[in-house]
Amino acid sequence: MVLDNNADEVEIVMPIGKFLAEKFDEIRQEIQQIKVFMKDKQLKVILESGIIQDLKKIKQASFLCLDAGADFIKTSTGKNGPGASPEAVFVMCESIKEYYRRTGNVRGIKPAGGVSEVETARVYYLIVKKLLGDEWLNPERFRIGASRLANNILGERYF
Repeated sequence: MVLDNNADEVEIVMPIGKFLAEKFDEIRQEIQQIKVFMKDKQLKVILESGIIQDLKKIKQASFLCLDAGADFIKTSTGKNGPGASPEAVFVMCESIKEYYRRTGNVRGIKPAGGVSEVETARVYYLIVKKLLGDEWLNPERFRIGASRLANNILGERYF
């Protein structure tokens, strides 16, 4: 239905219950099947890093989703626990870098969930710049998911 309405991209949440139950093959198959239907459209997979919290498991979830076909990995919705954290974004960027070195495929990152302050966004920008480089600092590879951030940036700049 989404594709019938000309969506260019779709966001899904990685099945966190399955991840915590270590049903990794089921998750991989689910993401792969969605990606097949999407064809050349962009697929973002939300890891819910705030629920996972363990950095080794966040790295595992990152590789699982990247290998299954995610074009972007996203930290969290922020609705079911903590949102993005610098530590999670760091680990996810490391995963993207390793994935790129291994496959040559470019994937993106989207810190989200509670990213509403300019200084917080700056931290994520600097993590991406340091780990992935300037070539990742564009909307095709790096986005920040925060509805209030734009207003806060405008407020800081003009008031």
